[in-house]
Amino acid sequence: MWEIPLVNEKKIVIPYPKGPNPDVNYILGGLKHIPHYSVTVIPNGRFWGGLGGAVIGKDNRVFKELSHEVPQASCCPPIFKTTSLPKMENKNIAILHCFFGFNYYHWMFDVAARLDLIRKSHIPIDMYVTSCAFPFQDEILTHLGVPLEKRITITPHLYIQANQLVVPSFIHSYTGTIPEWAVHFLREELLVKRNVKKRVGYERIYISRAHASHRKITNEEEVVNLLQKHGFKRVFLEDESVAGKIELFHSANVILSSHGAGLTNLLFCNSGTKIVELFSPGWIFPCYRMISFYLGLDYYCLTGEGTYSYRVDLRKASDDITVNIGGLSKLLESL
Repeated sequence: MWEIPLVNEKKIVIPYPKGPNPDVNYILGGLKHIPHYSVTVIPNGRFWGGLGGAVIGKDNRVFKELSHEVPQASCCPPIFKTTSLPKMENKNIAILHCFFGFNYYHWMFDVAARLDLIRKSHIPIDMYVTSCAFPFQDEILTHLGVPLEKRITITPHLYIQANQLVVPSFIHSYTGTIPEWAVHFLREELLVKRNVKKRVGYERIYISRAHASHRKITNEEEVVNLLQKHGFKRVFLEDESVAGKIELFHSANVILSSHGAGLTNLLFCNSGTKIVELFSPGWIFPCYRMISFYLGLDYYCLTGEGTYSYRVDLRKASDDITVNIGGLSKLLESL
């Protein structure tokens, strides 16, 4: 096997967000370490699994840093109990899949964005191992030029061997650290090259999570009543295709939303767009602040009522948010 280095590691300093909650600065931090990114090529490499997948060399070694199959890939995949190898595919096969791929945010960065690394490696790819279980996945892959006939769909017991298995580095979006190259790649491919038009009447939008299973605004109607006085329109992203989401965010001058995967669409905002992200005080994550920084967006955040958790606590990731109406009103007056 060999590795093709493509993006060097670096450190960046991100400005603290605007807003009335100075404690958030301590939690989000200002200095971020961006790791290096590469593409690994494994002759006769194998791929097994249906969750995240295990990348396996011809010596039966599991490449843990390139695998997301959990928990099996961390010990001994049961596929090793088989008595024969899969049929050899005389093709270059790339892996575009991750364990958290059912989520729009994680899929965008740990699947779609990694296509940029593959392209930069200049290795011709015959087939891609990926997932299209949800319509948004198929829509994005199609926009990115990965047609249906070049996809090997993930199944629970997929086991395949390639002439060369090509595996781009994971971005590990679950850490909240997003690299700048990924942001600009997705924006260029899904917005700029498509010449997206703006929707009239959606200059100020509020992204509602009322239909979500978690991280809802407990006093949403109070929030909506206040926002309507400031010219906001409530939208539900689950009612939109990917193209529709891109149009909405590209049309807006001000966006207010609680933290959630829908804010991945900040990728398609115009420079200077004002962003207000609402957090539960128990779950504050930096990914959308990083995207805003890269794209020159004017980023604010407001935390809900409650007690801060000064560390990442997965137990609080789904907490609902109670917005302080007085605090929100003051913030809106400043926009």
